[in-house]
Amino acid sequence: MVITMEAHEKPILFLDIDGTLGPDGQFVRMEHFEHWPKSCAAIQRLVRRCDARIVISSARIGEEELADPVAALVVPGEPWRIVGECDPARTSGNRERQAGRTGLTDKEAMVVQWLEAAEANRTLIIRPERWAVVDDKMGDDPPWQLAGRIVTVDGPITDEQWWALWALLASPSLWAEQLSTSGIAPTARVAP
Repeated sequence: MVITMEAHEKPILFLDIDGTLGPDGQFVRMEHFEHWPKSCAAIQRLVRRCDARIVISSARIGEEELADPVAALVVPGEPWRIVGECDPARTSGNRERQAGRTGLTDKEAMVVQWLEAAEANRTLIIRPERWAVVDDKMGDDPPWQLAGRIVTVDGPITDEQWWALWALLASPSLWAEQLSTSGIAPTARVAP
């Protein structure tokens, strides 16, 4: 997938599937996926509110086509919001080098390498300033490249986690709108 020229200014949400949109280990094939409707609705509301794009960051990529089924779950009628996948095959050849050089896990390396490749291949003109990762297994001790950008979920996405993601993806104009309508800025804990 190629990101269009205007997409480089859009916030990007790196979205894990298994354990984030449904119970970990329940994912066999997308059509059998027992998802959490609250999590799917939260992601849908988030990407629409922030006009974000989604990059699927799942170890399941390559096992089956994920973009269309994920779009149907989280952004029905808007498949164009899915702009890419973090390809584990791309990182697998570099796992030892990445782990030795940076200490990145496979999942962390997938996100970092997607950003680097998109920038190098000019599918992104600039690295997006607003991006976040939502995952069930990252965040305990993230590398510097991902620090402050990971929201770790354990079950359906909570309101606190939604606001943490919103804070990372929202534009300055959305922040101003939030402040003017409520008088308060959202606060949430984000993994360091």
